[in-house]
Amino acid sequence: DILCSMPKTLTDLSYTICLFSDVKQLQDGSHECIQGPLASSSSARYFFVTLAMSMAPYILRCTQALRSYADQHQSDSNKTNLLNAFKYLMSVVVTLLNVVKVNSAPGLLKDRMTTAWFIVAACTTLFSYYADVAMGWGLMNWNSKNFLLRDELTYPKPWYYMAIVGNF
Repeated sequence: DILCSMPKTLTDLSYTICLFSDVKQLQDGSHECIQGPLASSSSARYFFVTLAMSMAPYILRCTQALRSYADQHQSDSNKTNLLNAFKYLMSVVVTLLNVVKVNSAPGLLKDRMTTAWFIVAACTTLFSYYADVAMGWGLMNWNSKNFLLRDELTYPKPWYYMAIVGNF
């Protein structure tokens, strides 16, 4: 789970490795990774390493959820595992669309990728929010004796409401 909050850090790491692989660039003051021994920011290798590093956490979590789904027989948590796998799969799609969008030349393709990315990112964000709050934490329960929470609470009620808002 921790890796899923670090895709930007992982892609920045690939850029940093590329940048520091050529000391001359640092002396020139260039912020673009050009013709380093490992890769350059315009090379296909750099593109695919960055893409892989940004999608890897989501792919790992998706496969974990699918494995849990396959290992368990019919149960409520089995449905949760499948929905979790879908959540991480959608994050992979968002990342892929973003990479294509960012690396597309200005024009119709970039505009379409931006629109597709925005729609998929908004849907993924809302679904992930629901999955965290309702399925993961058991909150947003309309039938609970504690409004929008769950019946059994460990902490004071205001903390749960702050968590619902803060998670978004």
